[in-house]
Amino acid sequence: SASAVGRSSDFRAQEIANVSWSFARLRLKDEPLLEAMLKAAEEHLHEFTTQNLSNTIWACARLEVSNHPVVERLASSSFERAGELRAQDVCSTMWSC
Repeated sequence: SASAVGRSSDFRAQEIANVSWSFARLRLKDEPLLEAMLKAAEEHLHEFTTQNLSNTIWACARLEVSNHPVVERLASSSFERAGELRAQDVCSTMWSC
């Protein structure tokens, strides 16, 4: 995770979502990595697909991160794009609420 933290500013939306999802899937709550991913997510929010949004929101919920300003921005963006969400995106996002 240390190398990912050091390179997180280079990550794009897909990489942010993938790394976040992977750590959450394994239930590995690495605080420095999580903060780096959220910072990168904030910087690249405009690049996120609905799947990137739902996977990152799901990862935060799985790692019990809820009252974070970036998580709130991710959720707001997802709700603003509700018409674009696929069934899996809706399920993942709703589970996270």
